[in-house]
Amino acid sequence: MHTQIPLDFVKKPSFGRSLFVRGESNSQVWTAIESWRNWQTSILTIYGSKGTGKTHLAHIWCERTKAIYLDGEDTHHITPIWQNNAICLDNAAQAPEIILFSLINMALNGDIPALLMCAQDKPAFWPIELSDLQSRLRSLPHVEILPHGDQMIGPILRKLFADRDRIIQTDMLDYIIPRIDRSPSGLIDFVEAIDLYARRKKIDLTRGHTIRFFQETAAN
Repeated sequence: MHTQIPLDFVKKPSFGRSLFVRGESNSQVWTAIESWRNWQTSILTIYGSKGTGKTHLAHIWCERTKAIYLDGEDTHHITPIWQNNAICLDNAAQAPEIILFSLINMALNGDIPALLMCAQDKPAFWPIELSDLQSRLRSLPHVEILPHGDQMIGPILRKLFADRDRIIQTDMLDYIIPRIDRSPSGLIDFVEAIDLYARRKKIDLTRGHTIRFFQETAAN
């Protein structure tokens, strides 16, 4: 029997278009991403809680538009390469205000053809001190990714496990789903925890080992 004992590292998540789990909760955002040429302005913000697929959507949009992907937590300097390129700013609420202001102005002035920003909260709740930037952010279009519907839980768990080179059978999902926090962040936290448990013990995630994980977790 083939086992799935992983190595001591976790590969980066896969962000392919075909791997994105679509449902009613993200249908409005998906439509906005697909119809980016028809945005009201050249700027759109998508927001939703951790685990709702913002970064996955950002990469799909970047592939579609040939955009430059930036992470707000790691972007501190304006660079000439942004000129005339579509830009995606993930974790936008964590970006320096000068970066936000510059990108928005570049998009509004036509220096970049489109700007997609992603964050956990709507722009009105970002920790912004500059009043002009606050006003501008609040006036821009934004779309929320809603919490997952129940029908999406199984496919999302399969995707999260697949990102860690694990294939989960239906009987395991049937056991797992009623016993975990099914919020977006809860799904991520669960998969990280059980994957770490399996890697530390150097075991495969069988149904029996999964049951043992729940038993040991409850005991602690």
